Amino acid sequence: MRLFLASCALLFVALPAFSQDMSQQMAMDQAQQAATDATMANQQAMQDSQLASQQAQQFAQQANADAINTPGNPGMYEARAWHPDISVKSGTYDAPIKVRLHERFHGAYLYYTTDGWAPTAPDGLTLTRYAHPYVGPITIDRTTRLQAVAVMPYGGASLISDAVYTFPHSVPPTPPSIISTDGMLRAGLKIPLVFAAPVSSSHAEIGDTVPLHPATDIQVNGHIYLPAQVNAQATVVHVDTKGLAGMPGELTVRVDSLTLDGITVPLHRTATCFGQDHFVRTIAWLMVPVVGLAAIAAHGGEAAIPVGTPIVAHVVANTRIVPATPAAPVS
Repeated sequence: MRLFLASCALLFVALPAFSQDMSQQMAMDQAQQAATDATMANQQAMQDSQLASQQAQQFAQQANADAINTPGNPGMYEARAWHPDISVKSGTYDAPIKVRLHERFHGAYLYYTTDGWAPTAPDGLTLTRYAHPYVGPITIDRTTRLQAVAVMPYGGASLISDAVYTFPHSVPPTPPSIISTDGMLRAGLKIPLVFAAPVSSSHAEIGDTVPLHPATDIQVNGHIYLPAQVNAQATVVHVDTKGLAGMPGELTVRVDSLTLDGITVPLHRTATCFGQDHFVRTIAWLMVPVVGLAAIAAHGGEAAIPVGTPIVAHVVANTRIVPATPAAPVS
């Protein structure tokens, strides 16, 4: 009995010490496991960072390889400029106005168009051959859509700034005389056309054909060579619907040909238009808590080409045509 009581007393004394040792061992095991987990997490983070860096380098190399040599973009883009400021706001005017462009990014070059088509190619980064370098105030005296971009040296074009100026009493420009007296449409000559059907990035698909016709009857020596009813055709070659974060829709068309009395005149002109851009406004909203996150769901506008939109195409090869009819006498 005494031996049993002594054993119990010894156990009672040793149990707290044993429990303390067990607690210490468990704490050490937990600390070691936490250290192991932290080491593994750190290694995984390093691997993820290296992978992201490799992907970024691969993307940059691919982007540089795909870039097109254009003025202001000689083969690679490292940064995009901020879109330029236009000094005169959109509106209706009765007298000619002078519009100035201002860069927001030091060292950027400015380019613009006034023919209603974007100064950038479908990629939104490279300039088209129809973009004019800005060298001073732009005089505008008829209804015009002005579109401008800024281009960083060795960089890509910015998003587009645009303004529409309406002159209710302006006279449309006279179409150029494009046919010589021998009835030859010569390569490189310009033919002004207008769209005969609307096109929108919300419904168009690549490969869709779009009808056009000459902007007006084209006469030479009292004879109509190209009536305004002649059929011409363009093809949709690129389309993107509007996207999240205010990104606009995009639409690119290629003018292909004109047909007159069974004679096909090969034409060429590729042009791009963009919808209303809300990207900058969306980025600004991101600075506002709660509301900013919802702004990401906002879309830009669809790109649209309404009926009557003008576009100038170029004759690809010399093509002889005959007068369609004598011109009606002017009363």
